Amino acid sequence: MNRSALYFAVGLVLPVTGAVAQSSNDLTGAWSLVSLVEDHGGKLEHPFGEQPNGMINYDRNGMVMVFIASNNRPKSSDRPTVPVGPSVAYYGTYALDGNNLTAHVKGSTYPNFEGTDQKGVIAIMATT
Repeated sequence: MNRSALYFAVGLVLPVTGAVAQSSNDLTGAWSLVSLVEDHGGKLEHPFGEQPNGMINYDRNGMVMVFIASNNRPKSSDRPTVPVGPSVAYYGTYALDGNNLTAHVKGSTYPNFEGTDQKGVIAIMATT
């Protein structure tokens, strides 16, 4: 299985000071997704496009909820239970070690994520 690094760049809904989370408590809250990049051996890919749409919520009890979608998905007349375009949502618990984030996925719109650890590196950018 090809392992890839996942990089999140997120902007907090409210302005923050500092550039990098130091603990799980620094990560607590609702965050807007700014960028999602996968590094496949030096080849960078944007699986949800250059400007994905998404929110990530980390709570004080170690729970995480994630929604990520491409910002150019077409409208659909199908029922909302039929996914359209690149998107994923999942929930579970999380652990932060420096900038290394691990989400322990309990449930997901992508069943292959369920029961797995999704690992990535997180960068936090202050917004105004």
